Amino acid sequence: MVFLLATAAGQTAFAQPPAAEVEPTTPPEAVAPAAPTADDAPPSDDQIGRAEFLRGRHAYDGGDYATALDAFQRALDLTGRVALYYNVGLAHDRLRHDDEALAAYRRFLAEVAEAPERAQVEGRVAALERALEERRARAAEDAEAAAARERELERLRNESKPSRWWIGLIVGVVVVGVVTAVVVTQVGGDDGLAQGDFGPATRALVSW
Repeated sequence: MVFLLATAAGQTAFAQPPAAEVEPTTPPEAVAPAAPTADDAPPSDDQIGRAEFLRGRHAYDGGDYATALDAFQRALDLTGRVALYYNVGLAHDRLRHDDEALAAYRRFLAEVAEAPERAQVEGRVAALERALEERRARAAEDAEAAAARERELERLRNESKPSRWWIGLIVGVVVVGVVTAVVVTQVGGDDGLAQGDFGPATRALVSW
């Protein structure tokens, strides 16, 4: 059969007139370009999305979940195929993005009424909800424990501060001393110690 086809093709080729004997109907530069064929058309979003999905599946199978997530999300954005929320959720789940995985799984359940993976996804949603609730409870407990530690530290700081009563006593003694010195100065005459010399010492004690 191959031989027969080749022979027929050869006969057809030989049946064509020589190139020099063919009169061109239009100049070469005036020939209109050929219309683009279907193979020349740019790929559609759906085709690109499918390629992204295959890239994501290959990456997921190889354990590269970050690349898989990027590809699955791109496929979803390009095609709008809601079933891809399942793949997006899987990739988030593997990366331990619990909140994002839960959101994608819930969207899948809401958008896809019937799917073989539905029971599996429902179970995973329940598990993630429990895990997130436990995490919130632990976070609340940790926050309360931190607040309790801060209150205890504040109490200890307050207890370690010197009592205020003896500061008042020192101030009172200094005031009495100043008054006495003034009286002595006025009574005994000028002995070279001016009243203002006690000012800085008094202010230092008060502000200490």
